[in-house]
Amino acid sequence: MYCPKVLCHRLWGVAAMVCLTLLLNACGGGGGGGATASPSELISNPNQIVGPTISGGNVMAVTIDSGPAGSYYQVNRLFASVTICLPGTSTCQTLDHVLVDTGSTGLRVMASAITNFPVNNLPSVSGSTGPLLNCVNFLDGSFAWGPVARADVTLGSKTVSNLPIQVIADSHTASLSSNCSSSGTDITSVNGSSSTDPSALGAKGILGISHLKQDCGTDCVGSPYLGAYFQCTTGSCTAATASTAPLANQVTNPVALFSADNNGLIVNLPAITPAGAGRVGSMQGSVVFGINTQANNSSAGTTLLLLDTNNSDSITTTLNGTPMTGSFLDTGSNGLFFDPHLAGLSACSNASGASGFYCTNGYDIVDTSATLTGTNGAPKTVSFNVSTPTFDPAYNVYPMLAGPLGQSGTFDWGLPFFYGRSVFIGIEGVFTPNLGTGPFYAL
Repeated sequence: MYCPKVLCHRLWGVAAMVCLTLLLNACGGGGGGGATASPSELISNPNQIVGPTISGGNVMAVTIDSGPAGSYYQVNRLFASVTICLPGTSTCQTLDHVLVDTGSTGLRVMASAITNFPVNNLPSVSGSTGPLLNCVNFLDGSFAWGPVARADVTLGSKTVSNLPIQVIADSHTASLSSNCSSSGTDITSVNGSSSTDPSALGAKGILGISHLKQDCGTDCVGSPYLGAYFQCTTGSCTAATASTAPLANQVTNPVALFSADNNGLIVNLPAITPAGAGRVGSMQGSVVFGINTQANNSSAGTTLLLLDTNNSDSITTTLNGTPMTGSFLDTGSNGLFFDPHLAGLSACSNASGASGFYCTNGYDIVDTSATLTGTNGAPKTVSFNVSTPTFDPAYNVYPMLAGPLGQSGTFDWGLPFFYGRSVFIGIEGVFTPNLGTGPFYAL
C-alpha cells in the first residue's frame, strides 16, 4: 500500500490474499470533533528533523526525503537502505531509497537498480514446470510483475538467507505483464509508457513489512486462480500459466524469518516541531525489530489493538460517531484517507495544485480526533490535523496531509499518523510477551 506520486495520494497493496475485494469490502471507525486554528499557526520549517538515537543490533535507520536521484517530486515517503547478496556469497549491493511499506508484504526490488551483479544470477524460485513469477495487484488497478528469486537480505544488522523476493520489471519476463493484469497499469508506467528506471517508481524497491508472513499465504497454496503466482511454461519464459505457490516459495516478510526479534516491529518517527508546522524538509527515524524481546522494544504503556482476522485484518476507527471497521495503519500511503462527509472536509480543486487531497479554509488547520479499537475492545483516541497542502520541492514531510477516500467504512492511516508515535506491529501467529499472539497493532 504505497503511493508512487505526490498527487496520486494512494496505491494500496493487497496483502492478505492478493484479492482486490479484500480491502474494497473492508470498513473502519473513529470519532472526534473539529476546530480550526489560526493561519498563523501554519509554520514552515525547512530543516531536517532527527529522531532520538535508538541503539541495538535490531534497529534499521529510515528517512523521509526526496527519493532516488531523478525521481519526480514526492512527499511523505519512508525509505530505508537494504543490502542484497547472491546467496552464500559476498557479492552484494546496498540499495538506498527502498520504500518502507507496512501495508504490503515482502521485498520487491527494481531489476534495473541491481548493478553490482547480473540480476539473473539471483537463483530463481521454481514451480512444477519452470520459474515462478509473482503478480501483486493494487486497488487503484496498478500491478507489479516479475520473477521470484532468492537473495540474502540485510536490514540494519539483521540478515535473512535465501529470502524469496520479487524482481520488478526483469527484462527476461517483463513482456508477460499482460498475464498479470490485462486491464491495469504497470507500476513502472510513467505517462502511459513503461520505464524500468527506479525514478519511475520513485524508489529502488518496496520493503513490505506488514503483520503478514507471506504476501498470499495459504490461499495461494491451494489455488492458482487468485492471480498472484504464475510459472513459466517455456524454456525462455515467453509464456506462463497461473500457478499455486507453497509458503516457502512465496514473497515473504523478512522480519518473520529473523532468527530472533521476529515477532514484529516498531516504526518510531519523531514529532514535527515546532508544534503545528505545516511542512518540513526531511526526517530521520528508526524501525526497531522485535517487540518485548530487548530493552529497546518494550511495549509498556501501549494500548493493544487486535486485528480482525475475519475482516481483512483490520481495526475499527470511529470518527464523529461513525465506525469504520476496515481501517489500517500504512506507512506506504502518503496521507490520511477517509470519507470526507465524516469530517466536513472538501477536496482541493484541480486548479489548487493539490487535487486528490483535502483543502481547508485558506490555510486553517482543522483539529479533530478519532478512536481506534481492535477486536479486544480497548479504545485508543488519537488526534490529527488537516490543512491545505502547499507543495514545494524543498519540503518532503507534510504532517497534515489528508484526502478523500471513495470506499466507505475504511480509514487509511497513512504516514502522517506515524509522526511523533511509536507504532507496534505484531506478526500473525507469533506470540509476543505481554501482548499475546499477532496480528495486532499497539500504540
